[in-house]
Amino acid sequence: MKRRSYEGKNNPNYGKHPEFDEEWRKKQKEKNWEKGEKSHAYTNGSSLKKYYCKDCGKEISRYSGFHGAGRCNSCNKKDWHKTHEPNRNSKGSYYKDIWMRSSYEVAYATWLDKNKVKWEYESKVFAISTGESYRPDFYLKDTNTHIEIKGYWRGNDKVKFDLFKKEYPKEKIDLYFKNDLNKLGVYDNK
Repeated sequence: MKRRSYEGKNNPNYGKHPEFDEEWRKKQKEKNWEKGEKSHAYTNGSSLKKYYCKDCGKEISRYSGFHGAGRCNSCNKKDWHKTHEPNRNSKGSYYKDIWMRSSYEVAYATWLDKNKVKWEYESKVFAISTGESYRPDFYLKDTNTHIEIKGYWRGNDKVKFDLFKKEYPKEKIDLYFKNDLNKLGVYDNK
């Protein structure tokens, strides 16, 4: 067992642990705990500088500003789908630098652009009573409508969709399967 230097009566440092020595503590305060260049936390001025979100200008933490994305939490969540590492097992792909989970969603987004419809992908999140969140695939700004694209129902997707409709009756939402997309003309090559 390793003994500390201040232990043992025969040791000249016995009873002189630096934590209990008032003179040592006073020197440390003067040396390290001042603000500015003498501080151990000063490192290139980052500890004194204030950081603000790139998008909205709200003050953010030093870590987010210096090491992170430079955004506040709410602005970071808005662009979550742009920065989020996509699931490599998914069959989705990118469209205009946005990772979409399915080829149906990519086809629908392409069709919306072709028809000059303003849209956002997974931009709104709703809390539902199961404690989970529900994020519709598209939000159409002009008609204030949410769009859900499905190839088929997986897991508890149908339960979440039905709860969303029940708990948010004022929100307009349309559900499209592949047949519905065909009827809209999404897959027409004209």
